[in-house]
Amino acid sequence: GSRARCAKALETSLREAAAVPASEVYGGDTVCGSDTRAECFDAIWHRPLGGITQPLIDWQNRPTFQQVVEIP
Repeated sequence: GSRARCAKALETSLREAAAVPASEVYGGDTVCGSDTRAECFDAIWHRPLGGITQPLIDWQNRPTFQQVVEIP
C-alpha cells in the first residue's frame, strides 16, 4: 500500500475510536462497576483470599523479561 493511504486509515480508525463514549468502553465490570475512569480498568486487582482483601493498585509497566539477580 501507499504511505498516504496507511496514514489516512490510521487517522480514520483513531477518530472512530475516540468518538466512542467512555461509558461504552468502560463500565459494567465486576470490579469497577459503573466507574468509567480508565485508571480503574488499568489498575491491578487482587482476588480476595478468604477474608483478606487488597485495594486496587496502580498499573505497573513491567518489562517483557524480568531481571533476576542471584546473590551468592
